[in-house]
Amino acid sequence: MTTATAARATATPTSRADGDDGRRTGWTTSLAGAIAGATARACVAPLDVIKIRMQVQLEEASTGKYRGLAHAVRTIVREEGARGMWAGTAPALMLWVPYTAIQFATLGVFNDAAAARERRRGETEATRSPLVGFVGGAVAGTVATVLTYPFDVMRTLLASQGHPKVYENVLDAARGVVRARGARRGLYAGLSVTLAEIIPASAVQFGSYAALKTRFPDVFGENDFACGFVAGTAARLVVHPLDVVKKRFQIAGFTRSLAYGARVDAAGYVNFAAAVRTIAKTEGVRGFYKGLTPSLIKSAPASAITFAVFEADAARKIASKTSTCAAPSARAVPREHCSSLSCARFRREYVRRDVPVVITGLRDVLTEDGADGERCAWLTRRAGNKKVAVTRDHGHRNSTASCASTDVVDLREYFDEVTKDASPGSYLYDVSVPLKLPTLTESIFLPKYFAHDYVQRTMRLTAFSRSWPSLFVAAKDTRSTLHVDQWQGHFFMAMIRGTKRWTVFHRDATPFLRPSWLRGTLDPAMPALEEQCASGLSEHAARWDVDLGPGEVLFVPGGAPHAVHNLDSTVAFAGNFVDDANLERALVDLKLMGLNQGERMMESFVALDEIDFDDATNLDDDDADDDDDAPLDPRDLVVAIDAHLARRP
Repeated sequence: MTTATAARATATPTSRADGDDGRRTGWTTSLAGAIAGATARACVAPLDVIKIRMQVQLEEASTGKYRGLAHAVRTIVREEGARGMWAGTAPALMLWVPYTAIQFATLGVFNDAAAARERRRGETEATRSPLVGFVGGAVAGTVATVLTYPFDVMRTLLASQGHPKVYENVLDAARGVVRARGARRGLYAGLSVTLAEIIPASAVQFGSYAALKTRFPDVFGENDFACGFVAGTAARLVVHPLDVVKKRFQIAGFTRSLAYGARVDAAGYVNFAAAVRTIAKTEGVRGFYKGLTPSLIKSAPASAITFAVFEADAARKIASKTSTCAAPSARAVPREHCSSLSCARFRREYVRRDVPVVITGLRDVLTEDGADGERCAWLTRRAGNKKVAVTRDHGHRNSTASCASTDVVDLREYFDEVTKDASPGSYLYDVSVPLKLPTLTESIFLPKYFAHDYVQRTMRLTAFSRSWPSLFVAAKDTRSTLHVDQWQGHFFMAMIRGTKRWTVFHRDATPFLRPSWLRGTLDPAMPALEEQCASGLSEHAARWDVDLGPGEVLFVPGGAPHAVHNLDSTVAFAGNFVDDANLERALVDLKLMGLNQGERMMESFVALDEIDFDDATNLDDDDADDDDDAPLDPRDLVVAIDAHLARRP
């Protein structure tokens, strides 16, 4: 895992114990959407009250009861108390909880159908037209609106009535409306206008959200709140005039107190055309934009909160506790004890066959402290006073993370924070031991299974000659994105402390994991693993799962997409390597990277390409004959890092 890939890390799925490691059911999606809708509605209810009061006010702002946002707040609080700011919240929740649940569930069904169609046609999310997101949003908005519309009418009446109250509660309002207008004309007043509003609103909101997430990953990264904020603003600007017309339809003929201004005459709102003519004639174009300020202030954060909560682990975990989530079938990673696994057999049976493997039995020989290595005294003793850059608040998940999310601290200080669970969301990742922490080269030992790395054995020094191994120190419950390491490098990780949960896919599964190359790199960006599980992983995505514990070493084949979840505070060292199994793929990528990134990267390609690899025995001198059945001694299967780096040709 290179620094470049680690910097792009994002949240990956919860453990299977949380029930979030497989396909999310429709009920789970609906409940997550309901939680998101309720959260957003409770936060922005006061702005909704102000918006509605201003929208149904026929007078100009300069002469009306409410003369602006601040004036409206002062007036409502003075006349109705603080509770007045939440007038109509009960029907609003009755509206938005089922509305958002239905909306997200419908959108999920639509996206599942779209994804299934793409898989049948051999397409991926990277080639998906933005139109799909807009159509899906429109369909979801229409279904949710029709099923929940009566609550919208009740919300508007209760929020706009002021004092003295005409209706005491939702039930009273429903009875009054049915009595005055009938069930269809009363409870569904303005439905056609609402659909004319909600279809473009949902299309713009969901379509722009999806477009921002997929088309501008370097700008927005995994910032669901920012994407939702921009999407909500765009949707509101498009449909606000229709919202004003809808509100007038809903309260037409409503006999609220004249203290709140002229009443909306039902005669002027017999149909959509008549309503538009009435507003344009009596109030001008500005009439269609009454309440726009509180509407924007409300809609943008409401959209941001809705998307952020829906995407957040909290909503997913709460929802998953009430439903089961069947995980796609995953194979167990094979385990081999080092005493019976020679370097030659490792390369023959695992590396050249692209099969991950966990090597056990090396616990006592990975560090200079032997059996006590898990305590990590070697780490603080040798490098405790070294300064390291630590990302905070899960900043390592975002490729656009700024220096504001990074602290430079003593390694000893950070290790103490992590082991005491005093630094949630922090990560020290992919720090080169030879280049940044050279005092550790005498403390850790490289398993010889990976000592034949061609990149570190070239005649000339390159950008990667002394890059590995790298140190990883992570707080509990931090995660990486689903990603592929650059230039098809094989990867290994030796666990010293704690447990990491790994998910590894075969490299041929990459096309089925919705890869996107829009950011211009050879290693594609992919949606978070839990998102892919929610929409349904393809049966063609061959997958392995494994929990890697102290003293165990994992091999990940080059080009294999993988994701990691730190179940505990963890310490590990790791590295990439190239051998005969991935050499040709690595050379292709290195050359392309050199053409794109300049001379230094091209030098790495030239250095690797100029070696005569036909004489493989010169490089694979650890490939001893493994016909002997005698157990191998773990001490003979590791080499000190400083000694390994000194073995240059």
